[in-house]
Amino acid sequence: MNERWNNFNLIRLTAALLVLGGHSFVLTGSAAPSFLGSAPHRLGIILFFTAGGYLITESWKRDRNYLCYLIRRVFRIFPALITCIAVLTFLIGPLLSAYSLKEYFSDSRTWNYLRNMRLYVNYTLPGVFSENPISTAVNGSLWSLPVEFFMYLLIPAIYEIGRKGGGKVHILLTVFVCGISAWKHIAVPEWSFVIYGTDLGQALEVVPFYFLGSLAATLEMKRIWNLQLALLLYVVCQGVPCSDAVGMLLSFAVVPYIAFSFAFCENPLGGRQWIRKRLEFSYGLYLYGFFAQQLAISWLWKKGLPLKAEVVMAFGLILAGVLAVASEKLVEEPARKLSHKLIDRVRRCLQITDPVL
Repeated sequence: MNERWNNFNLIRLTAALLVLGGHSFVLTGSAAPSFLGSAPHRLGIILFFTAGGYLITESWKRDRNYLCYLIRRVFRIFPALITCIAVLTFLIGPLLSAYSLKEYFSDSRTWNYLRNMRLYVNYTLPGVFSENPISTAVNGSLWSLPVEFFMYLLIPAIYEIGRKGGGKVHILLTVFVCGISAWKHIAVPEWSFVIYGTDLGQALEVVPFYFLGSLAATLEMKRIWNLQLALLLYVVCQGVPCSDAVGMLLSFAVVPYIAFSFAFCENPLGGRQWIRKRLEFSYGLYLYGFFAQQLAISWLWKKGLPLKAEVVMAFGLILAGVLAVASEKLVEEPARKLSHKLIDRVRRCLQITDPVL
């Protein structure tokens, strides 16, 4: 996807900010605003998955060699994740823990936390944030990463099966997944089933947006996006009260329409292309945002200061922003360059010509 003519980096940055902002309300026990029944952090995940479904499908359409595709996806998600988990476990964890170094490193929870490197979600480090109001999670954002990587693996099959019949199969498949998700949300909202550390009930409520994003890429629906109509939809939906069930169903249509209408509108930043190219730190902001806010809460709590969502949000954004920029420059950008070299080598070995971009 040519970053010069779309605004997906800005969409992903907005999603990361929504996740961070929403968690500030959760972590301080404050009431959060909502859109179509979704709190900001859930709406952020929805935006991430909608944009991801589109972009990953486009990536597969451009280059259908599965090995090259997999290299891109692995180097997208794992280098920054592994670095984040290592930093939290071995550098920051011992400094913040109420346990002694010996107790910290002899506790099985320390080593279990490293499972996050292979997408087996664990939230707790011994003695870290143990006095916070929510003391069971060092980084509550990690739950979505196994779901996202699973969708990475599934997208090629979804696209190849779904594009048959002019995309009719893809439409039916997407409607089916949305229907299952809506039924779960309305009929059995508390249903939970954990596989490999991931709650399938939680995942099922956001996976449809990956399918919707993928469908938009498969059908090449760019002509229907209209920013003015999208803004009108936002205002109408924000102003009209609706039940949780209706909000869930409306979100399947409204959120992707708003996201894609903005993603493909021209010059939303006054033509400053260099700004859009530098909004690459959304993944790092997502990885470190929850931890940064927990750290802010820990400091405020120990000082006896009131826990206000806005204050926690501001402190968390500053710290997470610094860590995110460092992650982009020191980890993610070098990882992308390495993935390009590996893909070039694979192509030479397999004698594959470069895909037409």
